[in-house]
Amino acid sequence: MEIEAKPISAIPPPGKSASIHLVLRGDLLSGRVFDWDDPDHIAELPPEKRRAWLDNPLCRDDQDPVQIIGTAGGRVIGKLDLLTGEAATDGRREPMLWTSELYVQEEFRKTLMGVSLILKMQSFRQTLGACGVSKMALPLFEKLKWRDFPMRRYLALRRSRSVVEQRLGTGWKAKIATVLVDAGLLLHRGAIAVCARLGTLGLECRPLDCNDPASAAELDAAFDAWQPPARFHRSARWVQWVLQNSLNDNPRNHRAAFGVRGPDGKLIAYFLIRDRFYETATHRGFKNLALGSLIDWAVFDPARVSLKQILLLAMQALARRGVDAIEICLPDEPGSPHLRRWGLVAVGELHLLVKPAPPGPDAPAAANVWTVRPADGDNAFG
Repeated sequence: MEIEAKPISAIPPPGKSASIHLVLRGDLLSGRVFDWDDPDHIAELPPEKRRAWLDNPLCRDDQDPVQIIGTAGGRVIGKLDLLTGEAATDGRREPMLWTSELYVQEEFRKTLMGVSLILKMQSFRQTLGACGVSKMALPLFEKLKWRDFPMRRYLALRRSRSVVEQRLGTGWKAKIATVLVDAGLLLHRGAIAVCARLGTLGLECRPLDCNDPASAAELDAAFDAWQPPARFHRSARWVQWVLQNSLNDNPRNHRAAFGVRGPDGKLIAYFLIRDRFYETATHRGFKNLALGSLIDWAVFDPARVSLKQILLLAMQALARRGVDAIEICLPDEPGSPHLRRWGLVAVGELHLLVKPAPPGPDAPAAANVWTVRPADGDNAFG
């Protein structure tokens, strides 16, 4: 999610009065044409995003908000895309909204439009969330009393070509360096593979088919029994929705969900991975990089399987995909293992922020600790 965090003057440009407009799910379904002027196509949803938003299994009806549009003098100058979700606090479920892309045109970034879009969003639901918030935007959310639940981001390199070529170019020196570095990485990967096999003895890991009614029912029952104090919606239909939709349509990209079972065949954990091809990855300019990520997981029976084992199984599943690097984002939770010995190096944080419902007779008390994952919100579709 991108967000304009610069704060602002409340006075719109001369002769251009600012307005806020709401786009509903029903407007997307009907193909409604709005009368604002949008020469820069700011309000247009890309086809992949429109499809994912309309397929959202958590939509309640056609009155669900999907966009807030800001105009000045009838011209679109900013927008905030919204995604309907569901939160569960102490076992009580309630609808919520996730932020998606927030954009304000550069020449209007000294107005209150960015903040106005967020404040308008806050009027629709009691519980709100944002996943993937930048450091620049954090102060704005903090001022608006959103709570930050950072996940430490770790990265393990499996193949060195992208990194070496970024530093040495594509000549003979880079080729020699790549061979030497990859030889060391190969030895390390072999050691990790042995560790994974020994550390997950007795566990069976295989892909989940959420289209199969029996598999879906089994996964739903496990999610229903998994009751941390505060979490976001999980179900077989949610998993299938994430698997079938992406905001990037590169044919090299891939997603898969896995079930982990004990010797008796019982489902005791689940995880979801994705790998994505980047022509240019990160601000460092790494070229043609296939990045594999663990984006979601749940341990249904902590007495029989640990988070460490889930991470090892996920890393092996990503290794079979032949990715160049593996990314894992871990929240600060009990039992989180130390990852450096597996070749994973801390490289920053993924910020997930929550504005929980206020306590009251008709709403559950605001939770201090939320169970968060990288797949929460629109980050699932990146």
